Amino acid sequence: METNDPDMVRVMTFLPQQGTPLEGFREKSNLSELKIISVLRLMFPKCLIPASLDLEGIDGMVYRLNAGANIVTSILPPIPDWKALQITTAILKSGTET
Repeated sequence: METNDPDMVRVMTFLPQQGTPLEGFREKSNLSELKIISVLRLMFPKCLIPASLDLEGIDGMVYRLNAGANIVTSILPPIPDWKALQITTAILKSGTET
């Protein structure tokens, strides 16, 4: 990755999708993602590292920022029906819409 001299590096929690071979996979926590963000910050001190607001709302974003992320990102769909997006399934179930 260093040879590409990136401006931004990113890591995201894996979200299993229904009908795929890994649909039954469940990560017990987001600790792996937070550790990777920390390592990326050490490796790329000048890069942008996004903290997603979509998966766990404000609390998850704060954890990511504390781990080393330095910008906030969010998916804002151009459609009024959030249920049309696969990635928002976890958000809708948890009630942490952003």
